[in-house]
Parts: sequence; C-alpha cells; structure tokens
Amino acid sequence: MPPTALMLLDPGVAADFGHAQRFPVRDPERTPPSRPRTTPEVTSCMSRGIRTDRAATPSERWKAGGFRAAITAAIDSFLPPCVRDGDADILRRSRLVVAFGGTLSILAIVYAVLFHLMDGPMCIAVLATGTGVAAASLCIMRRGGSCFVGGNLLAAGYFATMTALACRLGGHGSHNLAWLAGVSVVAMSTAGRRSALFWLVMTALSLAAFYAIRVAGYSFPNDLNTRQYELLGLLSWIGLNVLILSLAFVYETAMGRTLVELRSVHDRLLRERDFSACAIDSLPGVFYVFDDLGRYVRWNQNLEDLSGYSPEEISAMNPVAFFRGHDKDVVEHGVKEVFTNGQATVEASLHTKQGLAIPCLFSGRRFLIEGRPHLAGMGIDISERKRAEVALRESEERFRRFAVASGYGFAMGELGGQLVFANAATLRIVQEESEEAFVSKTFFQYCLPEDVERLRNEILPIVLEKGQWAGEMPLLSATGNLVDTEQNIFLIRDEQGSPRMVGNIITDITERRRNASELARARDKAEAATRAKSEFLANMSHEIRTPMSAILGYTDLLAASDERAEQRECVQIIKQNCDHLMRIINDILDLSKIEAGRLHVERGPVSLQAFFGDVVSLMRVRAEAKSLPLKLEYRGPIPQTIRSDAVRLRQILINLVGNAIKFTETGEVKIVVRLRDRESADPKLQCEVIDTGIGLSP
Repeated sequence: MPPTALMLLDPGVAADFGHAQRFPVRDPERTPPSRPRTTPEVTSCMSRGIRTDRAATPSERWKAGGFRAAITAAIDSFLPPCVRDGDADILRRSRLVVAFGGTLSILAIVYAVLFHLMDGPMCIAVLATGTGVAAASLCIMRRGGSCFVGGNLLAAGYFATMTALACRLGGHGSHNLAWLAGVSVVAMSTAGRRSALFWLVMTALSLAAFYAIRVAGYSFPNDLNTRQYELLGLLSWIGLNVLILSLAFVYETAMGRTLVELRSVHDRLLRERDFSACAIDSLPGVFYVFDDLGRYVRWNQNLEDLSGYSPEEISAMNPVAFFRGHDKDVVEHGVKEVFTNGQATVEASLHTKQGLAIPCLFSGRRFLIEGRPHLAGMGIDISERKRAEVALRESEERFRRFAVASGYGFAMGELGGQLVFANAATLRIVQEESEEAFVSKTFFQYCLPEDVERLRNEILPIVLEKGQWAGEMPLLSATGNLVDTEQNIFLIRDEQGSPRMVGNIITDITERRRNASELARARDKAEAATRAKSEFLANMSHEIRTPMSAILGYTDLLAASDERAEQRECVQIIKQNCDHLMRIINDILDLSKIEAGRLHVERGPVSLQAFFGDVVSLMRVRAEAKSLPLKLEYRGPIPQTIRSDAVRLRQILINLVGNAIKFTETGEVKIVVRLRDRESADPKLQCEVIDTGIGLSP
C-alpha cells in the first residue's frame, strides 16, 4: 500500500474514475458553497419552510401543509417507513403509494356517506372493502418497504372498488369509465411500467366484458332515478377531477423532492470529488490509477511535474513507458504482482521527457471499479535518499580503508559484547587468523576473568555515561598468550543519539613495557656506578687532603725562612700552585660528597671582621698582580659574629672574588657587606662582589 492511503468517500466518486481525465480542483473563492448534506426526511420539509436542522413534527407539518400534510404526518407517526434514505427512486415511489392511498381512502369515505344516503349499506360495504385494500397496501409499503407489492395492492383495491361500483350502478358508463383508466396510472407511478401494462390489460378486459354483457342483452339492476343518477355522475366527475389534481400535485411534489435530492447528491459528489482531487494533488509524490489493460484513468499534478509530460501524453501512455532497461522489467513484474497478490512495492528510476532518470519508490494496491480490477499507486522521489546512501557507503569505505591501514588495532562490537568488525592490526594483537573467527566471539572472551567483571560493572557504565574510557588492560590472545594493551573504548550513537555500538582502539604496549623495563635497569646500573664513584671519592677525601696539607705546610715554612730572594720566589710559586690545586681538589671532593649525600655543613661562630680580612688579604695578591684595587665596604652596622660554616662560606666568597678579578681588566673589585631584615626575628647577612668587568650571566 502506498505510504499515503486514499479513501474513496462515496461510490459515486469511484464512478468518476471511469473517465480518463484529471479532475481540476474547484476554487473556493469562485465556486459558491454547496448545500449541506441533509437526510431525505429533512429535505422533504424544505419546500414548506420548516426548519432543516432536525426532522419536522406532526404539528409543524399541519401548520406548513394543511390537512393532507397532517394526515401524512399522522401516518408517519404510526407507520414509520422502512425505506433506505439513500435510494431516491424507492423513496419517490413509496411517497406516491402513501399519497394515492391516503387520497383514495379520503374519497372513499366521502363517497360512502353520499352513497349511503342514496343507495343504502351496499355501497358502504363495497367502499369499505376498497378502503381496507388501500390501507393494507399502505401498511405493506410502510412496514415492508416494497413498492411493487404495495403499489399492486393499491391498484387492485382501486380496480376492485371501481368495478364493484360499476356493477352496482348498472355497468360502465361515462361516470366511471375514466376512473378505471386511472388504475394503470396508479400502477405505473407506484409499482412500475410492467405493473401498469398488466392493469391496463385487466382494465381493457373488464371494459370488454361489460360491453359484451350489454350486447348480449343483460343489464345490471339499477334502481336509481334519473335525478340521483345525474347527481352521481356530477359527483363522479368532481371526484375524478379532485383525484387528477391530487395526482398531479403529488407527482409534481415527488419530482421536486427527487430533483432536490438529486441536486443534493450531485453537490455532495462534487464536494467529495473536489476533496478527493485536492487530497490527491497534495500528496508528496506521484499518484496514479490505471486498469488491467494499462490505461491511465487518474493521476495527480505531481506526475506531470516530475515526468514533464502533458495530460494528453500521459493518457495515451502505458505505465511501463516511463522506465528503461532493467527497471522496466522490475516495474512489469511489480504490476503483475499487484494484480495477482493485491499489492507490491518496487524501486525503479522514472525517465522524464527530458531524459533524466529519477530514482523512485513505487507502491501499488489493487481495487475494483464496477467489477474491473484497477491499480492505485504512489511514487516517492528518493533521489536525496540515494545520494545519502552513496555518501554513506563512500564514508564507510573510507573509514574501512583507514581502519584497515591503521597501525593501531580497531574493533567494533554491540553493547552486549558481540564483536562485528576488526582490522588487521587487531587480528595481529589477539593472534587470530581471520576476521570471521574474531567476530564469532564476544569481547569478554579475550579478557581475563577479573577484567570481565571490571569491564561490565565499571568500564561500560562509564562509557555509557561519559562516552569514553581510556586505560590499560591485558588481553588473552587466541593462542593463550597474555598481551599488554592500552585501550580507548568509546560509544557510537545512531542518528537519534541513542547508543548503538561500542568502538575500541587497541595499542599493543608489550614492547613499550619491555623497553621501559630495560631502561629502568640501565638507569639503576648507572646510578649505582655514580654512587660507587662518589662514595669512593668521598672516602678518599682524607687521603688526598693529608699529603696536600703537608706540602702546603712545608711550603709555608720555606717561605718564612731567610733564603735568598730567588728561592723565596720559587717557594711562593709552589705555594700558589698548591693552593690552586687544593681548591680544585676541594671542589671535586665536595661535589662527590654532594652526589653521595655525605656533605655536612658544620655551623659555628664566625668573626666577621677576621673572616672578611682573611679573604681580602688572601685575594689582594691576585688583584694587585692585575693592578686592581680590592676594597671591603660595610654598609650599615653588622654583627660581630654569626653562626655558619666558615670553610664553606670562605670557599664561596673566594670563588666569587677570584672570578671577578679574573674577568676584570681595569677598574676595581669591591666586596659589599650589609645586614638585611635587621628588624625581623631572622635577619640575613648579604655579601655582594661588585666589579667593573664583563660580569656574570644572570
């Protein structure tokens, strides 16, 4: 069935499909509004000015139509009709039966009274019989809904009554001949043409019989005098005229009602046809109807717009003429399936008049129009969907090529753990022979038992909540080996944002961990060798310093003796080099102690005056050698003594002053001493070495 179903609102709408044309939609601004749909009972009261929003009551009919309408209303109240409102012909005939029966009954009552005055109870019995037959026909008509039976009974009662009266009044004469002619009129109006022909024959036979009897010399008894007979003839002609006028009025009223009903039905069919055409033209795709011979009987505007063909061209085309090649075979098979099984759906490209191929999805369903099978179908343009499918396939292909060529493992699985995809890197990591073997398992089969619980209870809830989880987790390979991996598990959602699948980027970190272990072992070995060297030098510090101290001591003794000037100069050179070597040895030993963690700082009282005086006297010889004045400046009061390590402090200050002298060619070198934060509980002694050389890098 097409995505948008079409409902036919009335059998008359289906009949319109027999015309090979597309019905235009009526313009509501230029087309006058149609008359609202009403029931036949309400429509029958329109000509009398009665309200049309409900059925009229007997009192309203009395006021609107007078005596006859009141009688009809009373009959409707006691004998509700059993006639279908939608059948206009049966409704018209039933109303004629009711009207004729009521009129004849009233006339029979009037004539019964008159004849009783002239002829006695015999006429009353005859006319009562006719009235009973008319009433019986009326009851049968109202209760059974059969116009044929009711109309023929009415004609039979009419015929029998008129024949009996003719016999009583001396045979057929000018006063009752016209009455018998009305039998055929009653039968034709109420029971149909065949019944009218039958009663016409019966009337002719009765007339022939009466004249034959008269020719034979037999006469019916008639004891009426001439004056009564003339009065009876006058009343007969008056009654005949009343009956003819009543029949004319009833016929005109019935035909008027029939025309109103037909106009109402016609307007309703027009509205339903226009609504159907508007609904068909507003469908999102093409709509069409054709019969089992392939002849189009209906289509919408979209078919013309999409194909580019005119209505005349489409009406002359076969449904498969819009298709080419394989699509033509597909459509032919689909049409056969619809007419065989009732419905079918196919995809094919509709070729336009300009030669364009438009992919469409066609759906059709079989239905009957006047007993003949027809196909009603729809076609939806799926060009956008096809382009989206092509783009999706290309995107999936690019993704697959990227995943296959990637050096990282990539796998996809369902939320329940069933694997659906793996690239070559993943197969190498888990040591599987093929992707089929991998996707036949679940992800939990590649995890350790303790990691399965962690994956279900900890990792997957995090992925569902935050969309991603990253961490290390070992995997069991197909051969049973344990592979250290780093995994990045992320959630894959569908177009509606609902969780669809889980992706996993897997990195084998076995080699990385092996390299890290080897690097850690090499680092431990190097650190152990460094510690051994430092400990060795730290342990050798006493053995190295002892002979150097002895050399320096004897050098001082030689410099203090009264030797010749040349000898003192040589001794002075030896002393200077020994001091320099001693400083280098101290630096090396101190560094070794620091590396070995055995450098100790010994705090003790230090006299600042003596300390800075020794440093200046020690470094003045080097400064004077470059003709640089070495000055000591105290800025502000300083304490007499401080607690510090005099050896370390002297070593630092000598290194700074020595560098200043070394890199200063002209100018001066100055040592500035000041006390910082003297007001605080922990003041600091600040020593600055200022020179005019190139200085130190900050």
